[in-house]
Amino acid sequence: MFKSTALFLGVVLELSRQLLLGPPRKFIRGVPVNVLDIDKRLNFRTPISLGVALILFLMSFSTSATTSATMTQNAERLLERDVMASMKTMSKDVRIYHYFNIQHVWDELTTPAGRNGFVDRYLLAATGRFWDLQYHAASYINAGPGLYLAIDPYVAYAQGFGNTMIELRVPKGTRYINVVRSLPVGKDTIDALVAEGIIARHEATIIFSKASGATKLGFYRDTLKNMTNPGFEKFRSLVLHIFKSNAIQFIEYNWDSKLGGYCKLKSASAFNYIGSQPLDTTYSGIPMLSSLTFPHLTSDEVELKERVEKFRELLSQIDGYKKRGMKVPLNLISSFFNTIENNKIKAMTYGCEGAGL
Repeated sequence: MFKSTALFLGVVLELSRQLLLGPPRKFIRGVPVNVLDIDKRLNFRTPISLGVALILFLMSFSTSATTSATMTQNAERLLERDVMASMKTMSKDVRIYHYFNIQHVWDELTTPAGRNGFVDRYLLAATGRFWDLQYHAASYINAGPGLYLAIDPYVAYAQGFGNTMIELRVPKGTRYINVVRSLPVGKDTIDALVAEGIIARHEATIIFSKASGATKLGFYRDTLKNMTNPGFEKFRSLVLHIFKSNAIQFIEYNWDSKLGGYCKLKSASAFNYIGSQPLDTTYSGIPMLSSLTFPHLTSDEVELKERVEKFRELLSQIDGYKKRGMKVPLNLISSFFNTIENNKIKAMTYGCEGAGL
């Protein structure tokens, strides 16, 4: 950079001098000769042509400097540009649901405080794995380590994901990225990742998935799993820093839901809750629901149990009618919830737009 600047200044000074004093002169056998007359390729014979040359040179240097500045954008900035193009914020408060198994009710789970403490540790452990470079997630098939949550309380329950459930109420304004589709990664991004030694050229097809765009590669849900493989710590650190800098707490990915028939328009996705660094405590004291019997339920636990069990049964019946090819009775929803209750449930269900049935 120093040499380029020195060359630039030298040329500018020389052209400026020639504008003022004329071309340099030298002597051949005692006869003064213009140096510029010797090289016919540099036919700068007048101050006007010298001025034009100076302008063209300045424009060329400016273009070169701009190109150089673009090339020096680092890999993190370029990857951030590609990935954060999918960043969204929750437009409203929503409820999402995580299922897991417990085998019995041990002493800790017999009191509300004990259950809250258990859920707090469970959430911190699950989200902490996403940020732990030593944790490898080869067994994950969706979007890497974290806490997986469905957008309705029935779909994961019906698929046997567990006998116990946690409901997260995600506040409006929460940031997340959407990798329902693969996000195209630019050629300049791939080149920068390789140039900075973050990945080898052939590893791009291992980390990234197929996508549209010039490189045909994209940042997808599988990228979040693939980057946890040993050897990709540099790339993973880059992604973690991007997520931390942009306060990303959730990842939306393509999966499934059982909201068809209940909502006129519905989403078929799910979320991976990754929390934040330092580890997030936003959702401390969350009640849980289980098919096992918890003693001494609080009012929050009772409300969760009654609402979720009814909603789950409603979605189960709607799904049953649809599978049999039968029309869902118009009064089915009102047999479970009154209008105010139903409107509130719809308002807090992610991706649920308009009335179903």
